[in-house]
Parts: sequence; C-alpha cells; structure tokens
Amino acid sequence: MREFRRLTLIAVAAISLFPSAEQQSPRKSTCPLKEALSGLGISQDGWDADLLACEIFFGFAKERSGKDAVAFGTEGPGANPLRTLHIAVRDGRTGRWHDHETELVGEAGYQINVGSINGLWMHRGFTFVDTHNTPSRSTTAVLDEHWRLVHIVDGGVLDVFQDGTVLYQKGQPHFVPVHPLELGVFNPNSLDERIIYPTTPPGPVRTAFREELQRAFDAIPADWFRIHNHPGSAERLSEYIKAVIAVKERFGITLFVNSVLDGRQFDPVNRSQDRNRDVELITVLRYISHPRKTQYREIRADALRQQIPFATVDELASPETIERIFALPYP
Repeated sequence: MREFRRLTLIAVAAISLFPSAEQQSPRKSTCPLKEALSGLGISQDGWDADLLACEIFFGFAKERSGKDAVAFGTEGPGANPLRTLHIAVRDGRTGRWHDHETELVGEAGYQINVGSINGLWMHRGFTFVDTHNTPSRSTTAVLDEHWRLVHIVDGGVLDVFQDGTVLYQKGQPHFVPVHPLELGVFNPNSLDERIIYPTTPPGPVRTAFREELQRAFDAIPADWFRIHNHPGSAERLSEYIKAVIAVKERFGITLFVNSVLDGRQFDPVNRSQDRNRDVELITVLRYISHPRKTQYREIRADALRQQIPFATVDELASPETIERIFALPYP
C-alpha cells in the first residue's frame, strides 16, 4: 500500500507579479473559552470554572493528530500586556484538563505578533503552535516538554513527520520584490532549519527558464523597470505551486513539488496574460530530513510524462516510482 499525503499550502501561490485576488486580515474577536469549546464539540467536563469564563482573544485550535489538547490565547499581565499562549492538555486517567501558559517572547526579547492560531501539533516532547501574522505570513512557536518557548520558525507548519522533522512554508512578507514561495525543514532537537525549495543550486529547468527570461528583460529599456518599480531580475521568478505531496520511504521522507513557472513574466510591459510560455515543473526531493543525504531531481512535467505516464502528481507518489525517477538520466 502506498503511504503518502497531499499537503495544503498556507498560500496557494507565491507572491506574484500578477496577483489573482486581494487578501484581507481576519478580524480579531473575543469570546469566553466555554463558547469556543462548544463550537468544536469539546466537553466542558474537567475544566477549571475560572478558565472556562476567561475571554480568549486570538484564535483557538485542536491538536492535529487527535490528541486531547487545544491552544488558545489571552492577554498577559503588565502595563503593556503580552499575549499569553495557553496549551491545555487532558489527562486521560483523571479526565482533568491542565493549562500551561507561555508568554510569546522569543530570542532576544522578540515578541511574536499574533493575529490568530492556525494549528497545534504535539510530537516527541515538542509542541508546535502555528500562529497567523498577515494574510500570507505565519510564525511557528516551538515549545519544549516544559512548555518553554525555545525557538521561532519564520513560517507555518505544513506537516510534522514521524521522525520529528517539521516541514514548513516560509513566511511571505509584503512590500518586497517578487519572490518564489519557499519550503523549509526544521529539526526541533538541533534547532537546525534550512530551505529545501526552491533547490540550491537551481536545477536545469529553472536555470534555462531564468536565462530565457533574463534575455527578455535585457531587451527592455532599463528606465522602464525603474519607473514601474519592477525588479527586472530573472533571479526572482514568479511561480505558483499546484501540489505538495509527502511520501514515506523506508529510509526517509520524499517530497514532490508540482509547480508552474509563470510565462506571463516574459512581457511585463504589456502585462500579457498569455500562458503559452508557462513551464510545469516536477521537483522531487528525497531524504529531506538528512542535510547530507538530500537529493533532488527537477524535471519538466511534459518530459517526465514521456518516461512515466501520469495524469496527476499523486500517481507518482510511490517508492517504486521514486526509484524510477532517480534512475532516469539527469544533467
């Protein structure tokens, strides 16, 4: 049986020169904790009465893997109250819910600017709380077994794998030049994190696309880019990701990233909507948990279909197909 899962991105597309929709921040609101519990169908049995009456004012999330745990936020003490994170965990033996508080202040006094809570994961003694900052940016608070904030990941969690590896989507800041969506991995034991997508160095397909795009930019007068506040650099590709799929193999996790390099970039002057120059790309990253062992293949989807027929990337998600892909000739 194949063991894989399709992951959901926080933002479907990378920040693009051609945004398709306007995003807005969610409204902040407060309500008693007991109302939030009722809304999620969680019994109020075993909760402290004072805590049930407490006003929570940013988000509420159940633990993703099915554990009896929830995350929510309240104001902390002080003249400029910190937002205090609560992780409540149910004791399976007594039925009591135990509340653990953490002030959202990280390294060097940095305070997480939280709009809401997107998700909660608990795994192997660590707790990961994905918090919302802007419409396309998240920050993940990493807590140890004593509920202390030990690290802040600049991004939102996509998945936590059995070996403890956290796959995250890096935060997408606003008001910066166009840039591709980035995926990273984080090791909670070593606190090591690294970007794995886009790959470094870029593969042959991305390199060829960049070279062709730079030639198109070079044919446009330099003043046009300055006047229109356009980066004019093919190093910053506009692309969008159609699917991200994780596959469990015997010796690690393999990631499929199905993306499209945006062909509309070739004619920024006329803001062309012609998609004939789009390039659909399949990037396969193997053993993503191990920095020294990670391998990748970057292949045009149409070229891969000639070797291994498939309709959707889900059909590639098996250890046998991964072996076939890595056995193909590669530049």
